[in-house]
Amino acid sequence: MRWIKGLIPTVIILLGALLLGCICYISIWGVPSFVVQRVEQALLEKGIPSHIETLKVTLWPVPS
Repeated sequence: MRWIKGLIPTVIILLGALLLGCICYISIWGVPSFVVQRVEQALLEKGIPSHIETLKVTLWPVPS
């Protein structure tokens, strides 16, 4: 039972690191192409033709 007490914080830290890594990946290199294709398909189903080259998401302001 003692190992469970150490496992829970470790899992939380690893999930936080994974989330931070995903945020950094998306903000630097953009959203993966399969997600962009789904967005384009959803817009096309609504009657809005579109073409998205790259899609970048920022969660914090970038100084210009």
